Amino acid sequence: MKTCFIPKFTSINPYQGKLAEGLENLGVKSDGIENKKSYLPREIRQREPKVLHIHWLHEFYSADSVVNTIKPLIKFILGLLVVKLKGVKIVWTAHNIRHHELEYPLIDRICTLSVAAFSNAIIVHSEAAKKELIKDLPFDVSKKVHVIAHANYIGQYKNTISLVESRKQLKIPESKIVFLFFGLIRPYKGVVELIQAFEELNHPNAHLVIAGKSKDHELTEFIQAKADSNPAIQFIPGFIEDDDVQMYMNAADVVTFPYKNILTSGAVMLAISFGRACLAPQKDCITEVLDHQGAFLYDPNLKDGLLAAMQEAIRKKDLTLGMGEYNYQKAKSWDWDYVARKTLAVYKTCLES
Repeated sequence: MKTCFIPKFTSINPYQGKLAEGLENLGVKSDGIENKKSYLPREIRQREPKVLHIHWLHEFYSADSVVNTIKPLIKFILGLLVVKLKGVKIVWTAHNIRHHELEYPLIDRICTLSVAAFSNAIIVHSEAAKKELIKDLPFDVSKKVHVIAHANYIGQYKNTISLVESRKQLKIPESKIVFLFFGLIRPYKGVVELIQAFEELNHPNAHLVIAGKSKDHELTEFIQAKADSNPAIQFIPGFIEDDDVQMYMNAADVVTFPYKNILTSGAVMLAISFGRACLAPQKDCITEVLDHQGAFLYDPNLKDGLLAAMQEAIRKKDLTLGMGEYNYQKAKSWDWDYVARKTLAVYKTCLES
């Protein structure tokens, strides 16, 4: 069997590479179309896949203005229809239902509805995501939505550095309780609220590390200003190289996820793959992965919920190592072989229908 991923990312996220590797072990040849290729039939004809597997949708219409999104969106939708009529089965992994920044909500909505309608199968990573997707769409997709858990990242990144050495490199005293915010920094991820809660926490032994890239200039300036004025806040802006991921993860007592909205988070899976305790809102998609034995969960509707969770983490600092080990053992059950087999089963269901 041959399948084709679109869009194919080679360096941003290891998700597709690990999935492709798992499928390859099962006899599925996985190709991909890199960069923005709005009109797909020519690309598909060259590769001749049985299944077209779509991932992040915004790549096919994103532009610098709403007017400039219209042409690529039309080309993408028409091309997708041609591909479907040619007999290629379409599978969409709904990593999110809407683009997080909602730059062009109408364009985004048209694209989502079109892909959902054309898809022979839709994959989501949690039961909560399935419910949300079914509720969000104006037509019934319940029979073609499949839940496949997000796989772990154990062994994907180097993990040889100790807490002592990682803190030495980051110049953080061993006595501190370290909260970490890691990865792409975007407004919906709640980093502003995290900083505000940390400032209100005002604990002499607390240290906050924010490491990652932000495309929002104002947000970057805000974080930098807070870091410049508070030595307990450490900001490392920019893309984090794969070999450096371990330094930040292993320096942390608690990895934080103060997200305002979330459907799926590979970052949570990354944190538990490193055996870290977590702090996150008590939402269904989160609690399918995290529970109180491995995380400090809070009600996002409570004004001081995030602050209270951070205070609890400080009180229970001595438990965080055991909480991280508990998370690691859970993460081990979600391996890429399991995910690849479940994905292949979805492909076969499409081909048989």
